[in-house]
Amino acid sequence: MPINNKTFQSFEDLESILKHWTSMYDNNVYDFCGMTSLLGACLDNLKEHALEAEIEEIKEYLTREQYDFLKQLARH
Repeated sequence: MPINNKTFQSFEDLESILKHWTSMYDNNVYDFCGMTSLLGACLDNLKEHALEAEIEEIKEYLTREQYDFLKQLARH
């Protein structure tokens, strides 16, 4: 599946693309709204499919910096 002229065939490929993604059309411009929409889609997916026990263990899947940033986002 192509994203921004890149393809992914594994979880690691998709993860890398999302970590380094800036926008769909211009790598020199960061699309904050687009990335926020992707985050929203991920949150919708977790809400629909994650088990309560998995949600309680979220810290195990995130780095400390990611977890702290998630808390910062939640405060806004």
